This record gives sequence, C-alpha cells and structure tokens, in this order.
Amino acid sequence: MRYEKVLTLVFFGFLTCVLIAGGAITREENTNRPGFDYSTIPLDIADPALCEQKCLVDSGCMAYTYVKPGVQGEKANCWLKSSVPVAESDPNCVSGVKSPGSMNITVCFEPDMEIGTNRPGSDYKDFDLTNRDACECRDACNKDATCKAYTYVKSGAQGEKPRCWLKNSVPEAKSDVDCISGIKKSGSGTTTGCNDPDMEIDTDRPGSNYKNFDLSSPNPCECRDGCNKDTACKAYTYVKPGIQGQNARCWLKNSVPGKVQNTDCISGTKGGNQQKDCETKIEKKTPEKFTFVPMNLEWGDKDFDGSAYIDLDVSFKNLGDEVIGEIKFSADENKGGKIEQDRTFITGETTVSLYTPPIGWKVIDFSPKKAKKHSYIDMDHENDYFPLGSGAINELEYVGDTDDDDLGRTGVTITWNEFQFKIQNTENC
Repeated sequence: MRYEKVLTLVFFGFLTCVLIAGGAITREENTNRPGFDYSTIPLDIADPALCEQKCLVDSGCMAYTYVKPGVQGEKANCWLKSSVPVAESDPNCVSGVKSPGSMNITVCFEPDMEIGTNRPGSDYKDFDLTNRDACECRDACNKDATCKAYTYVKSGAQGEKPRCWLKNSVPEAKSDVDCISGIKKSGSGTTTGCNDPDMEIDTDRPGSNYKNFDLSSPNPCECRDGCNKDTACKAYTYVKPGIQGQNARCWLKNSVPGKVQNTDCISGTKGGNQQKDCETKIEKKTPEKFTFVPMNLEWGDKDFDGSAYIDLDVSFKNLGDEVIGEIKFSADENKGGKIEQDRTFITGETTVSLYTPPIGWKVIDFSPKKAKKHSYIDMDHENDYFPLGSGAINELEYVGDTDDDDLGRTGVTITWNEFQFKIQNTENC
C-alpha cells in the first residue's frame, strides 16, 4: 500500500506528521454534515487539514465538519462526530468521513510520535503485534524499564503481522514509510494510585466530552472527584502524564460513552458500578410522504385569482420518544398588499411524526436536522415540483392557485430523504 498524501503541520509547538492513506478520510468541500457532534474545537489555524487530523487520531470520531472563521466566531471550528450524518451543501464548511478499514495501521497519536520514521539499531527485543496499532509498541516500551525508544513496522513489511522493535538507546532517525518510531518520555505512564475498585484500569471512554483540564498531580482520583462534584458529569477519563502533555489530564463527559481499551487511560462512571453502560445504536428510516392542506382562511374570497405567493417553513424537534417535523405554510394572493375582501390569504401549521424508537429506547440525536425554508410564486393552475436533493427533504410538490376555490386544495406534499437516528437503551441505564 502506498500513501498518497502527507500532511506536515505545526501544531501546538510540535512538528506533527500524519500519513493519510488513500481513502482513509475523505474531504468534501462546501459540505456540512450536521448532527452527532461530541466535541467542538476552535482552531488557531484556519485549515481543514487540522480538523481531518483530529478526527483521524480520535478513535471515537467517524466524521468531521470544519467551519470557516467568521461563521461561528472569529476562529474556525472543528466538529467531531460519533456517527456519519447526512451531507448538506454549505459553502462555509468542509466535511469528511473516516474509513477505518482502509488504513494499514490503526491510528493512535501523540505529538512526539514519528510517523514515516525508522530508528534502526540498538534493538534488544522484537515481537509480532496482535493488532495494527503503533500504540501497542509504544506502550510496550513505556512499561519496560530497559526501553529508551521503539520502532513499529507495518504489516507486510517484515511479515504478515506488524512488528515492534524495542531499543536500549536512541538510534538516529531515518525516513521509512513502513515505520513509526518514538522515544520514551521521562515519567511516561507514571500514575499515583488511589484506592477505588470501580475505576476502569487501561480503559478510555472516548466522546461526550464537555470539559477537560490538567491535573495538579498524576492521580486519577482527582479526575473522579471532579466528575462527582459536577452535576453535568456522568463519566470521566483520566489520561496519564506525558500522553496529552506534560501533566495528567482529566476529561469530563455528559453521557456514558462505550469502553475502549487504552493503557494510557483510567475511566469511570459517576456512582461506579451502579452506573451501567447505556447501549446506543443507529437506525435509518425514510419517512412516508406527507401532505398538508391548510384550512385557515385569514381573509379573502378563497380564490387566488391567478397568483399565489407560497411560503413553507419545515423544522425538526427531538422529543426523546419521537422525532417530529413542524410545518408552517402560507399562501397569499397579494403578499405585502392591502387587506381587501378579495385578497385571499390561507395559513396553517401542523406536525408530522418522522420516527418513534422501539420501546425501551430514546432518541439522543438525529440527522439531518437543518430547518428548510422555501418560497415561490405560483402563476398557473398546474402542480409545481421542486427537487431539493440533499438535506431532510428530497422533493416538494405544491398545489397553489387552482381553477376554482383554493381553500381546501392549496397545500404541499413533502418527499423525505433518509434520516439517521442515534438511539439509546433506557432500560439498563
């Protein structure tokens, strides 16, 4: 496998290199993927490649959206997503989708990891790895007192499986696209113990972060206590010193994400074993066509008499046990003109059920969710069709002005696109 693209970025003072395999993560210009956000990161440098990188190295990230500076504040913003929302056209955004199976390695990342680098020599131990994960090699070095540096060799380069080489000194670095190397940091992995049997050792719970901070000491109990004192916190992850900076770091979470094995982390849930994991899954559904004919005659003689100004507003709401669409429709014979006896003005509002989860489940997110406004002037007696393609609505079919009284006939039929609903089991939580 040959790498197609190398991104070299100056990031928080480190020279960071990320090799992206062809197809590993897409880039969709002028595209937004709203929904399923679990983390938003302001970017000091307005470059979507930074957002790609953050998604690529985060095991919880399935897709991202980069928002240009000046849209959501002075800085650009990076939105990481726990699932793949539906794409929508948006000139202010760049999005992408991760393809986990397309990479030769399972991505893990720290600023000092040397991508595309070999450190030949000084080997005292080597072994095959069970997974295509450079972090396994790094962790083996961190746990071995003799080890000063390591080199991970990709699968297919020295055999069917990837291989890890541990080194008792720090050899010179040489460029090699089949390798990832690193140097052990002083104090790497050192953690002060605290006695809590409910702590999940060697466990990360990626996603659902709302607050993170450095700890004054390498003690996971400080992170646990920070969660217990914060009413919004449902779970936490403690990251050992030297992994995300010199100090240990604490991540507080507003829900209970799934467990992922990670020897650099210790996690827990508020209430310990009394807090059970909440299973989540994605369901997809294309709602049935919906027709709305408003019957509220604000004024007029019920006949548009040759022209109708049509306005449609469709928005969406998650009620937990149901996702609904809220529809507002108006048709005006002389929009903005004087109220006259023969100026017909018809309005109406309604809701439509788009999805109901199974019993024992609730909706925690859905996509697409962007509201849609649509307007046009109807000048004939024919039905009018507007294919929209992306977003929540595939097509709109209007009945505007007709050859007779229009009240009871004027309206809209909505053809929906496919929705994705992230639902959570409530019976075991």
